[in-house]
Amino acid sequence: MDEQKVKTVITFIFILLFIGLFVGFFLLSIYFSNLSKLLNYIKDNYPKKWKELGEPTIFMGASPKSIIKTLRFIFSEYNDDDPHLKVLMSKTKHSLYVFIIYFLFLAISVISLPILFVKGYLLFLKF
Repeated sequence: MDEQKVKTVITFIFILLFIGLFVGFFLLSIYFSNLSKLLNYIKDNYPKKWKELGEPTIFMGASPKSIIKTLRFIFSEYNDDDPHLKVLMSKTKHSLYVFIIYFLFLAISVISLPILFVKGYLLFLKF
């Protein structure tokens, strides 16, 4: 493979990884949006539970203890007859699952694409 083809394939890999990071930030923003809606709903409708969770916030002032309590709450089977709370918890949980799975996929891609290129398995890319 000549130098121009190597540069083209490497550029292609970097573009794919950049797009992957962009999609990852988009998925992360969806998770944070769902989490924010859930925390605001808990704060407005369940002040006792919100204090019990450590008055969690999204970014500033979020302690590891309150983050862990909030994640436990999201993944718990909180028994309440509030269907809106259950929907918010479900959306937050599922968006976190999607982000974690995508992040693992992206991490594997970052590691494997250069290895596959060096080993010669990406030669099927005709540039």
